[in-house]
Amino acid sequence: MEPFSRSGKQVQFSSITGKVVSSSKRSDTYINTSYSSGTTSSGDRYSIPHVTSNVVVKQEFFLLTEDGREVPIQLTGVDIPVRDGQTVTMIAGGVRPDGRDNYWVRMAVDDTGRYYAVDDDGRLRHTWKLVSKTRWVLTLLSLMFVGTFLFFDMIISAVVRSPGASGFQTLWLLSVLGTLGWLFVSIRGYRDLKRRLGVHLDMLSRNVLAAKPRILA
Repeated sequence: MEPFSRSGKQVQFSSITGKVVSSSKRSDTYINTSYSSGTTSSGDRYSIPHVTSNVVVKQEFFLLTEDGREVPIQLTGVDIPVRDGQTVTMIAGGVRPDGRDNYWVRMAVDDTGRYYAVDDDGRLRHTWKLVSKTRWVLTLLSLMFVGTFLFFDMIISAVVRSPGASGFQTLWLLSVLGTLGWLFVSIRGYRDLKRRLGVHLDMLSRNVLAAKPRILA
């Protein structure tokens, strides 16, 4: 399958096709409790619990390949309409030769002619280190820098009223404009990477469906 290249790294993809057997789904509910506190008019403190729940769907099945192997598939956070007996192709990708960072990325159901994302492309971009850590850290630092400047600029504008203050503020303004330019370029780069990766994975899925894989019963 055609690889995906970015930042000097190349993601290799592979696929496996088989019949779905022993499919099952379950929903796990996770309860999160947080507290908000305050003080009454009489000075007594109180605490109010806030309970939220998060339902996560887990889907499991085996792929029975043409050579008789049974490959276990476990998916989390997706609910894909598939049943026993259907022909399915799972597409996986990773950058490490040992396969330790291989993850399922797309699932193509030949019987329905549809494909589905089975993992978050954004998480995969970081897992595969397609996003430079240095650039990511610099972007965060730039955001902190802009926030700090806006805070101190208000103080300087209110307190300092001298000829030198104008030059100082001009220097800081140029720095902020440069930072904003860096942020703009970085955000556009992240969005472009997300778009390109999504387009590539969708293309691989369409190619799989066009090949119309068949597994003998």
